[in-house]
Amino acid sequence: MLWRCFTTARLFEFRRDTFEGYLRVNAAFAAALAPLLQPDDLVWVHDYHLIPLGAELRKLGVQNRIGFFPAHPVPHDGGADRRLPGTRNWSSRSALTI
Repeated sequence: MLWRCFTTARLFEFRRDTFEGYLRVNAAFAAALAPLLQPDDLVWVHDYHLIPLGAELRKLGVQNRIGFFPAHPVPHDGGADRRLPGTRNWSSRSALTI
């Protein structure tokens, strides 16, 4: 779903239910990961599949360093956020939380 959002709008169809599922999966991933982390562990988030992971870990009180690498082109015009109705700046906010 999100790959198309980051590449071109004409191939993208937003569905709130799949986006909410994406957020739920990231929250579940964070909940499973958080208790396994040691104080000096570095969490490395790679690609758009886990954009919300850093924010979800922070909500759980994780203080570890978190890195994020977007392995896809990020639209310079902020287009990814505009292509997701009702989710204003979610990717920017999520990535900056880490």
